[in-house]
Amino acid sequence: MTKPENFMQLSIAAQHSDFMIYQSQQITTAIRLNVGTQTLQKVLQTQPPTAQQVEDAIVLVEDQIMSNVDVLQPFISLPLFVSSPALQHIAQLAFAEKTVQGYQLTTAQTEQLFSRFARVINGYPAKAEGLPETAEFAAYLILIREYLHHFGFASLMTI
Repeated sequence: MTKPENFMQLSIAAQHSDFMIYQSQQITTAIRLNVGTQTLQKVLQTQPPTAQQVEDAIVLVEDQIMSNVDVLQPFISLPLFVSSPALQHIAQLAFAEKTVQGYQLTTAQTEQLFSRFARVINGYPAKAEGLPETAEFAAYLILIREYLHHFGFASLMTI
C-alpha cells in the first residue's frame, strides 16, 4: 500500500497508544498516550462490560486525550492509518467501505457501532447485534471512538 507524503499512523498497544506524524514520509512528531487495550481491559471486567465499566474506561481515555489534544490538533487534517487486525474487524462490524488499501472507517460509522454496543451493555443480546462480548473488543472500540470523536478525525484507514 502506498501512503501519502504526509500522514498520521496510530499504533495501539497494551499500555499505550502512539500517534506518529509523518511529513515527507519521515516521522517528525511522536505523541504517546498512556492508555492501551490492557489498560482498559482492567476496568472492563465483565463480558459484556457494564455501563459503569464502560464509562470508567471512557474517562481514562478522555484524560489522556485532553492532556494531548493541543499537540495533536495541528495534524488532524492528515490521513490517519491504523494497522491492526482487531480494528479491521471493528471496521467490518461497522460496515466500513472496503478499498484497495483497507477499510475506510468514518467517525459516523464508529458512532453507529458504539450505539449498537451501548444496547448490548444495557442488556440487549450481543448476538442480536452481531457483536463480540469480549473486553478486548470493547477496549479497541472505546479507544477508536474516543480518538476519532475528541481529536476530530473524520475517518481512519485500516491497513
